[in-house]
Amino acid sequence: ICTEIWLVKCTKELQKKRLIKRDKISEKEAYEILNLQLSFEEKRKHPDFILDNSDDQNKWINTIRELI
Repeated sequence: ICTEIWLVKCTKELQKKRLIKRDKISEKEAYEILNLQLSFEEKRKHPDFILDNSDDQNKWINTIRELI
């Protein structure tokens, strides 16, 4: 049971790069996977907090610490 919903976001390009690296898949496969997901505009309607995971890791870690 959840009391809050957190959305972790980053740019679509960064998502694609991370997916390719993590799963060792082609750019085309990564693009297809990302296109199956809801758009950010749809996702942003539901969370209590949105965490930006685009750049400095320390920045979003500190944000999580503040939220906890």
